[in-house]
Amino acid sequence: MKRTITGALVALALFGACDEEEPKPPVTPVTEEPEPEPEPPPPFEVHEWGLLDVSASKVALRAGPGVRTVSIGGTPLLGTHGTIGHGGGTGIGHGVGLGKPVLYVHLGEGVDELALSVDVHLAAGLPLAEHWPPVGASGDTVGWEVVARAGACEATPYPAEDAAPCSELDFCEAAELASYHAEGAACLEVGEHRAPLLFYRAAAGTPSGGELAPPPLPLEVAREDDGSVRVRRSDAASETRGALWRITAHGAEARVLRAEWPAPGEEVTLPAPSDAEAAGAARAALLREDLVAHGLTAAEAAAFREAWEASMFGAAEGDEGEGDEAAGEAAAGRGGLGGGVLGQLLAGPWVSDALYYWLPEAGHDAVARLAIEPAPTAVRRAVLIRVAVPTP
Repeated sequence: MKRTITGALVALALFGACDEEEPKPPVTPVTEEPEPEPEPPPPFEVHEWGLLDVSASKVALRAGPGVRTVSIGGTPLLGTHGTIGHGGGTGIGHGVGLGKPVLYVHLGEGVDELALSVDVHLAAGLPLAEHWPPVGASGDTVGWEVVARAGACEATPYPAEDAAPCSELDFCEAAELASYHAEGAACLEVGEHRAPLLFYRAAAGTPSGGELAPPPLPLEVAREDDGSVRVRRSDAASETRGALWRITAHGAEARVLRAEWPAPGEEVTLPAPSDAEAAGAARAALLREDLVAHGLTAAEAAAFREAWEASMFGAAEGDEGEGDEAAGEAAAGRGGLGGGVLGQLLAGPWVSDALYYWLPEAGHDAVARLAIEPAPTAVRRAVLIRVAVPTP
């Protein structure tokens, strides 16, 4: 009997052991591989300069002075192209024009080639008047698909004044673009065209539904009966760049008055300039020092000077040797007009009385917004505003 019980207990033990679950192998947790960090965009910068012309009736954004109306005794000698004006007082109307904005691309160290897209969206009321290289554009927008390459650039020929598209325009700046090349800028390939720059120009226009207000500017300018100019700073204009300069033409010389920006909401009055000696300081600031302070290169500052010095100051000041020689050669290439007063007028007339100041950085997009992909490391923009002061 004892043997039977013992056997039964052994059988029971074996049965229970068989009924237990076998241990499962340990589960190894699955870890997801982290997403790879996107590669940083290649380093590159975009630089731009231009002039926003403000007159009694129109506004125009340009890169150079081009051919404008020149009057002697009230008789116009030459045709004109668009300008834009904006003002808040007697004699200076509302309108704006953007003159020859030129864009340069600078590739960072180790970057030999880069594909990018560059789009320009102009403010309402500033229709696109001209651009280069030629691409499809509509209304107030132009865009380029660009391959930028480091090194020297053998530009394809720019259009002649009597050839398309210049021959189809009342005024053409594309024919002058070789004067605005700047050493160190990348060579930009757009389709079959190569150039070390991109260019666009906006002129004032009146849409079919009526006039549009010009883009907001930080200063309102009015001419007083005594010939002084009253300048009021907008309450919203919190940023300033450089100084205010009133420059007037007196025969073969320019007279200059410099003033600081007034406080927001405040005014400053600038009498007619009487100091011819200050012209040198104004040239140095507006044509070189301020541009470099904006982040442009010395070569780009020289290109700006080539475009605008004659119409701002008259005859070139002989203080930079090679730069003045190059400027003279470029002027000769545009018709051999020389450096006399008539030559200056025909190549780009001297504005007899104007207020100059730099558009603060916050105001650039209100005039022309840039959309660039991939995003550049930095965008350096220098746009000089010229408010023409009407004569009585």
